[in-house]
Amino acid sequence: MSASTEENAAQARKKAARALTPEVTFGKAYDARLVRRLAVFFKPHLGLFILSMASYPVVSALHLIQPYLVKVAIDSHIVPHEMDGFLTLVFVLLGAIGLEFAGKFAQTLLTQILGQRVTRDLRMRLFEKLQEVDLSYIEKNPVGRLMTRVTNDVEALTETFSTGAISIVGDLFTLGGIVIMMLALDWKLTLYAFCTMPVLGGFVAVMRKYAREAFRNVRTHLSRMNAFLNEAISGMNLIQAFRQERTMMGEFEEVNSEYRDANLESIRYDAMTYAVTEGLSTVAIALVLLLGLSLFETGAVEIGIFVAFVDYLRRFFAPINELSTKYTMLQSAMASAERCVDLLDQEPTVVEPATPARPGPMQDGLHFDHVEFRYNPGAPAVLRGLDLSVRRGEKV
Repeated sequence: MSASTEENAAQARKKAARALTPEVTFGKAYDARLVRRLAVFFKPHLGLFILSMASYPVVSALHLIQPYLVKVAIDSHIVPHEMDGFLTLVFVLLGAIGLEFAGKFAQTLLTQILGQRVTRDLRMRLFEKLQEVDLSYIEKNPVGRLMTRVTNDVEALTETFSTGAISIVGDLFTLGGIVIMMLALDWKLTLYAFCTMPVLGGFVAVMRKYAREAFRNVRTHLSRMNAFLNEAISGMNLIQAFRQERTMMGEFEEVNSEYRDANLESIRYDAMTYAVTEGLSTVAIALVLLLGLSLFETGAVEIGIFVAFVDYLRRFFAPINELSTKYTMLQSAMASAERCVDLLDQEPTVVEPATPARPGPMQDGLHFDHVEFRYNPGAPAVLRGLDLSVRRGEKV
């Protein structure tokens, strides 16, 4: 078989696979709109949500006090060889560390419970909506795609609700507190350390658009693959009866390869974001070490302040690295949210009347007079001019 023939065959398989599972094309995504639509599922669990949010400032404060206690221990006790009160300070530091661990355990437990409850309600509402939509919607969307909405897309939102979206608030508390503490220790070192922030902000702004599209493609191709598998497995008896195994393998190879390529693209953006963030954090620490050592030699900065400042800077970039990971998670969640909201927005055209009328007794029978029927608006009619009369008591 020639190269052109193989290429034509591959294109034919790709078209056949897409014909089985047509894509759903979404317009421009508005994150605020999606968040508002999904926020209604948090209302029944408002108390648990408030409790989860309230724990973050407390844990952040326990996290931020530790470098300052180390600074006090160095400048007030170790350097001047003053051991009076040093042991008490050590126990206070250990207590802060222990309380922070306990607080993080409570945070994780609360957010996981909240995430599971919210997504359970969302999954129930999606299944309820599937029972309300018109049959035409079910006809246009393969079963595998609808299964992806209720399972994979909801699971992506579960991960975000449990470990991503809410914990970002805690990271922001921590970042804000660290900036305040760093400015209080030495504002010159702080400005020097934050020279890399404009570069990081510009990089995130540029990557945002491309990462969002990459994760949207992942959800699209996953939905297509699930739809293909569902239809292929349910029709396996026909595939085997007509000896179409080789053809179906070729079509599945196309669908599977497209899903792999979409995942690799999203992984590249994720890896690039983490690498740039980690590199900029290293540059910032190097700049602080360069300036801090010169200030320490001139006596402008005490050793305790310098040690605490480097510790704060390290703690500052740790949430930044986590934010980059959670940001990619949010990109995937927004793509899943688009699909869930699309299903929730479907309204049936055939609805039960508010005050249904009781049908009267049948007198002469049932009559069809020039009835036409088509599956979709604008499609060719499959029944035209049907005339049929069925008398009362007659069987057809």
